[in-house]
Amino acid sequence: MSVNRKPNTTRAAHEPAPWPGHDRPDTAREASRGRTLHGQSGVTLIEVLIALLVMSIGLLGLAALQTQSLRFNTDSMIRTQATSLANEIIEQMRAAGQTGVADYAYDLAGGDVPSEACDLSDTSTSPGEQVQCWFGRVTQMLPLGTATILSRAGSAGTYDVEIMWLDREPREFSGETRPRLPANANECEQMVARQWLDNRCMMTQMWTVAP
Repeated sequence: MSVNRKPNTTRAAHEPAPWPGHDRPDTAREASRGRTLHGQSGVTLIEVLIALLVMSIGLLGLAALQTQSLRFNTDSMIRTQATSLANEIIEQMRAAGQTGVADYAYDLAGGDVPSEACDLSDTSTSPGEQVQCWFGRVTQMLPLGTATILSRAGSAGTYDVEIMWLDREPREFSGETRPRLPANANECEQMVARQWLDNRCMMTQMWTVAP
C-alpha cells in the first residue's frame, strides 16, 4: 500500500523569513550605480567642451600669427621692389656722368604707363624717356607708387631719389581700442619714414646719387 507524502513546506523555526524583494536585484544599489554613471558622463562632457575651447583659442592664435606673417612678408616684398627700382634709375644716372645726370631730375609724381617695349637697359633712349619709363614701372610695381628725383640744394651734382607707396598696415594710436590706418598728416608724420601725400599716409624711402 503506497502512501503519498506531501512535501514539507513548513520552515524550520530557526530559519529567518525572507525579507521582501530578496529574490530581486538590489534596486538601491542599481540606482546608486546609475547616478555614478550619469555623473561620469557629465564630467566627460565638460572635459570635451574645455578641450574644444582650448583648441579654438589655439586655432585663432595660429590664424592671427599667419596673418601677421603674411603682412610682414608683403611689406618686405614691396621694400625689395622699391630698392630694385631705385638701383635701376641710379645706375642710369651714374652712367650718364656729370654732364647728363641733370636730365634725370624729375619732380612730378607718377608717369605714363610704359609699353611692353619700354626697357631701361636700352641706352639709345633719351634720359627723359628713361625717366618716364622708370616712373611707369614704379606705378605698376608698387601700391599707389610714386617718386621724385631732385637735386639737393647746396650740393652740386647730388640728387635724391625718393620712392613712395601706400602704407596699408594699421597702426596703434593712444586712446584707440584697435589698430587703424593714420587718418591725418599729424598721425602719419609721427611715424618713421612716412609722408602725408594726397590725403594718404605713404611709406617713403630715399637714396642719394653723389658725384
